[in-house]
Amino acid sequence: VSMANDLACKGLDKIEKTLPILHKPSDQIVASAKEAVTGAVSGTMSGAKESLSEVMDRTRGAVQDSMEKTKTVVSGGVQTMMESTAVKLMSSRVDTALSTSETLLEQ
Repeated sequence: VSMANDLACKGLDKIEKTLPILHKPSDQIVASAKEAVTGAVSGTMSGAKESLSEVMDRTRGAVQDSMEKTKTVVSGGVQTMMESTAVKLMSSRVDTALSTSETLLEQ
C-alpha cells in the first residue's frame, strides 16, 4: 500500500508540473478561457475586416483599370473615325452645304 501511495504521489506531482492550471481557482480558469475565446474571435473579425478591405481595394483597382482601358479604346476609336476619309468627306460636304445656304440667304 505504501509503494502504491508513493507511485500515485509521484504520478500526481508530474501531472501538477505538466498542468499548472490544476493549482488555479476555477474562476480564474473560466476568466482566462473567456479572454482567450474573445481574443480569438476579435482576431478573426479583424482578419476578416482586413481581408474584405483588401478585396475591396483590389476590386476598386480592377474597375479603375478597366475604365481607363475602355476610355482609351473609345477615344482611339473616335479619333480613328474622325480621321477617316468618309467622315472628312462628309464634313466637307456639310461645310459646303452650309456655305451655299448662307450665300443663298444673303441674296
